[in-house]
Amino acid sequence: TSRDIAGGWTEVTAGYVASAGPRCAFSQNTTKTFIGGAGGYAYKAKNITSAVSVIPGGDGSATTEDINDVHALGQTVVFACDNNDLLVSTNGGESVSLLTGPSVGDDLLSVRVVSPSGWFIGTSGGELFVTQDGGDTYAEVSLPGASAITAITSIDFSIDEPLVGYLSASTAGSARVLRTVTGGRVWYNDVAIGATPSNVGIAKVRACGVNQVAAIGEAAGSDGLLVVAR
Repeated sequence: TSRDIAGGWTEVTAGYVASAGPRCAFSQNTTKTFIGGAGGYAYKAKNITSAVSVIPGGDGSATTEDINDVHALGQTVVFACDNNDLLVSTNGGESVSLLTGPSVGDDLLSVRVVSPSGWFIGTSGGELFVTQDGGDTYAEVSLPGASAITAITSIDFSIDEPLVGYLSASTAGSARVLRTVTGGRVWYNDVAIGATPSNVGIAKVRACGVNQVAAIGEAAGSDGLLVVAR
């Protein structure tokens, strides 16, 4: 973690359980950061440069599956895990409980919370699901070229305009970035984004405003890939 570029980086190790180190993180604000670890461990930090603490319920007892992604909005925090498991908090990360996800047999790779009881889930089976009732029921969202999509690795929505969002979709060839302007109801291949350079996977997408997205992944035959589409 780093507070500023000039000050450099500080490795945070205090508070992590051995063999259950960090795999993903989301900072809701400067005093509330959530970290997903291996083996079903969920952490939080009030001062990320100091130490983390295990969230009650996220101590490997509810699930032992690795956590792949985490996102929070308001008091709702959702950790997406392997083997269709979710760890969900409705009290701002004071505790989490286990919920069954939308796709039996799949790993849950990505999550984006859009309302107190609504979130999108991307799976290792190439499916995108949405719930509006806190995970009681899910609906699969139709995606263009769905038959070729093998995984949904990242989902993000614009802070400036929540109707605008992006997701990264893995295929047998280069990964794709899809866009929505309907809050996730309809997704499409944007012309500019369709020109994504040859790659072997996109790990994360981030909406940088209404009409700009950054995609980070691995380029074919090289170390890394950063693409910005406007």
